[in-house]
Amino acid sequence: MKRLGPSFRRQRVELKKCPACHGRGVVKPMFYEMPCTDCNAGGVVDKATGEALALEDLVLQLRLKANDQQDEIDRLRSQLVNTSPTENKHGPMGTYYRGD
Repeated sequence: MKRLGPSFRRQRVELKKCPACHGRGVVKPMFYEMPCTDCNAGGVVDKATGEALALEDLVLQLRLKANDQQDEIDRLRSQLVNTSPTENKHGPMGTYYRGD
């Protein structure tokens, strides 16, 4: 499919931990921590090329990843609510649990 000009949507980039800072975003050369220059203090680099992302792209990619994680949390939370026994309020020996 041929395209002219830039895409209207930003594409996702596969990310991996930065090998220099091990995903922390900071390095500690001697006594104090400094921002990692290999990953622009983001802790992640492009998986295919191993290069740091531009700050605008880094913010976008991390936001997309955070949205995916929040969707997964919401999905798991709804599964947990649906499987928890809310009708069964009986305690040991069939007594009614009042919460006190």
